[in-house]
Amino acid sequence: MIQTTSIQLQPYITYPPQGTPLFQIPVIGNQAMGAGYYKTPNPLHTVQFSTSASFIGIVALQGSLASYPSDTDSDWYDIPETILGDGINVVPDNSYIFTFGGNHVWVRSIIKVFSQGAITQILYSHN
Repeated sequence: MIQTTSIQLQPYITYPPQGTPLFQIPVIGNQAMGAGYYKTPNPLHTVQFSTSASFIGIVALQGSLASYPSDTDSDWYDIPETILGDGINVVPDNSYIFTFGGNHVWVRSIIKVFSQGAITQILYSHN
């Protein structure tokens, strides 16, 4: 089965999140099956990060090669081509699209640093 639609890994989130008295970092997004799950030859993945309100932080996509990854960090690794922001400087309001290869069985989004602004959504798709 080939994934052709985008999956939302993270809905709108603003800093500080409304109604959340204790904001915990990292913010882990939803998991999605990657191209490696379907054993796609020459897999190609795409992620779109959309920011607003002068986002300051670090957001990335993580991958896992495990068939059933745990929620702990031990099964997950950062996908270097997908890191957005440095945690210090404002990321201009925009949509940022990253395309990358790899046999990632599962993917998820992670907000590692978040001190201002908003992520309006994080979308993921693969061939």
